[in-house]
Amino acid sequence: MQGFDPHKAHVEVAHPYLTMMGLYLGGFTGMFSETSLNIALPQLTEAFGVDVAVMQWMVVGYMLVIGIVLPFASLLMKWFSVRKLTLFALGAFFVGSLISGFAPNFEVMLAGRLVQGVGTGLVLPMIFAVVLEVFAPVKIGAAMGLTALIIMFAPAIGPTLSGIILGVLGWRFIFFTFAAVLAVAIVLSGEVPGEPLRADAPARRCALMRAVVPGIRRRGAGRRACQPVRMDQHRGGIRAGHRHDLHCRLRVSPAAHGDPRA
Repeated sequence: MQGFDPHKAHVEVAHPYLTMMGLYLGGFTGMFSETSLNIALPQLTEAFGVDVAVMQWMVVGYMLVIGIVLPFASLLMKWFSVRKLTLFALGAFFVGSLISGFAPNFEVMLAGRLVQGVGTGLVLPMIFAVVLEVFAPVKIGAAMGLTALIIMFAPAIGPTLSGIILGVLGWRFIFFTFAAVLAVAIVLSGEVPGEPLRADAPARRCALMRAVVPGIRRRGAGRRACQPVRMDQHRGGIRAGHRHDLHCRLRVSPAAHGDPRA
């Protein structure tokens, strides 16, 4: 790709980490919510008078909805504004938390919990997609590391914080805590890019690979390091050099494998 700059983000923003803050808080709350209810199940069972096996749907149903929604997130990000999707996902989680917090019976609380799963299922993949857009290629590694840290740290501290809330305030305030954090996340989501994430050209993907993967030749150093190609029925099935491409062919330099001829 001509003019590719590894120090320039695809979508330039003044403060990338501030742009990500709303999604980070949403992802943290979603993963925190995954484990925080585990130790609250006995109190919930006593409060609503249902069997423990039935109450476990508060955890199982939440994870089930997340698994259903996750595959559709990438399609939705191509059709709708990422900012609107982020606000919808965080808003759904916020509303679901309030429904569960004020629930008069188990059925209403479970319905709110399923709505929370919709929000988390959208937020998690959007975090990684937006990171690739607002950070320069040379900074993507650090941004991905921070993202993974946030997502993995939340379920680790979930039972501890949930136990403190249960001991001091009660089970309803677990959901109110979710809602409070999500309200802040919604306010901070105004910095999220407003355009849909279109599919990148193969040439841009190849240039990004050259920037972040060591050992790939730079364009012009011998054979082309990363040349867009497409499947074709003409003489062997592959013909290179077309603008409307389907695949990228990467040739790794011998130095990447310790070859002395490099």
